[in-house]
Amino acid sequence: MKPWSMISPDDIDVVAPDGSVRSRVKGYFSGKQFIIDDMTVDVREGDEIRRSLPNGREEAFVVTDPKFYKNGHFGSHYQVSVARRGVFDKSSGDKYTINVSGHNSRVNVGSTDNSSNTVVLQSEDLAALSEELSRLREVVAAKAHDAEHYVAMGSLASAELAAKDGDASKVSKALSSLGNAGHWVLDMAKDIGVKLATETIKEQLGLP
Repeated sequence: MKPWSMISPDDIDVVAPDGSVRSRVKGYFSGKQFIIDDMTVDVREGDEIRRSLPNGREEAFVVTDPKFYKNGHFGSHYQVSVARRGVFDKSSGDKYTINVSGHNSRVNVGSTDNSSNTVVLQSEDLAALSEELSRLREVVAAKAHDAEHYVAMGSLASAELAAKDGDASKVSKALSSLGNAGHWVLDMAKDIGVKLATETIKEQLGLP
């Protein structure tokens, strides 16, 4: 008998930094980690796990250390360490995909947006941007200490890969999910002198 089977499983969503849902599976929450028996799950560091609450809201956690155990005493399973973000209305709280189009697109909720967007991503710059984002991600990873920082780290990784693939729109989409740690990441970028990454992040944060 698996020891975690004594816990009632939760229906959980694994949400990528870009807001897309990677997996919907059952997970056993121990208080510090989720245990997942479903081997089809796709869960990565920086992802968010959402579990449904009886009141219809969702509790959100950031994945800090997903470990896979193969063919052990209790069979193959994942033990996913998490940091709690908080409780949100269903499908809200800076996650889940809101479809927009065009470079540097914005979603404005509850107010009038009179700002204008300036696109700074050019195809010839994307290779250099990928290298700068890689440097920035390493610094962020070394200094991350709370849930919002781990969310930002996942967003940077997604943006780095998109820039490497030459996809400017995906870079913008990934950086738009930096969330509450966006200004913290921007300060890091300024400190290490990655100018292209700094300007790109400023655009996503709507800063001059």
